[in-house]
Amino acid sequence: MRQYFVLVALLAFLSPASAGYLEVVSDESWTVEGRNYIGNAVGTWVHSLWASVPGAKWIWKSYLIENPTAEESYAFQKEFNVAGFPTSSFLTFSADNSYAIFLNGNFIGASQDLAYGGRKTVTFDLLSRTIQGRNVVQVVVLNWAQAGSGVYDNPAGLLFKLAITYN
Repeated sequence: MRQYFVLVALLAFLSPASAGYLEVVSDESWTVEGRNYIGNAVGTWVHSLWASVPGAKWIWKSYLIENPTAEESYAFQKEFNVAGFPTSSFLTFSADNSYAIFLNGNFIGASQDLAYGGRKTVTFDLLSRTIQGRNVVQVVVLNWAQAGSGVYDNPAGLLFKLAITYN
């Protein structure tokens, strides 16, 4: 019986560590900063043509854009902790209109594509930029001015999901 116990203990010791999983999604826990404003993000009005990502919510500074005929730019930020060594890190993302993404101060990507408008998602492999411990993601989103438009014609938003596995 003692040999069996030693064998089981040895196998447990030699087996690989169990993998962990973390999702970081856009929601009301993100901070928003811009134009004399600092606060939490809110769920925004969702245009019927916008993309969707399971688990993530479209967010903005307010439910409806304040002035669709003027440019609005806000920086969204989220801190998160990866409890182990990252083995994969994939971001699925969308924004209306243009954006710039940073992870731990490193530039990840940007878009100035007028046709984009939140209708499709973009995927980034962030493994080389994701670290064990504290991480900070920042996304700057610019909603372009649209002359003669209303709040439902020129909405703004950010959709974000980062899926991380780690050992």
